Amino acid sequence: KQFGLKSDQSKGGIGAILGLAKEKLNANDYDKIAAAVPGADKYVSKAKKLGLLDKPLENKEGLEGAFTKVGIPKDKQGEFLTTVTQMIGNVGGDEVKKLMSSFLN
Repeated sequence: KQFGLKSDQSKGGIGAILGLAKEKLNANDYDKIAAAVPGADKYVSKAKKLGLLDKPLENKEGLEGAFTKVGIPKDKQGEFLTTVTQMIGNVGGDEVKKLMSSFLN
């Protein structure tokens, strides 16, 4: 909400981040990230419903494409990604922070 986004935009954006994590990490590592996000499955489901995960995102560019598709303005995408990543890392701790940065670079 701090970015002036609608609920679907922020939920879809978070779901896309989690979708990319699920793509790039093994199940055990993904579960560590998902555990730091209350309702992680709901976010991923929302992203799927919005058509953001119809094909693999593959990388940060794919993630940015999903953000654009859900209507997150280009000038807010980096800040949105950084904020969500930091929030997940703060909840999950150092290991989760490392996992987040491993697939976002």
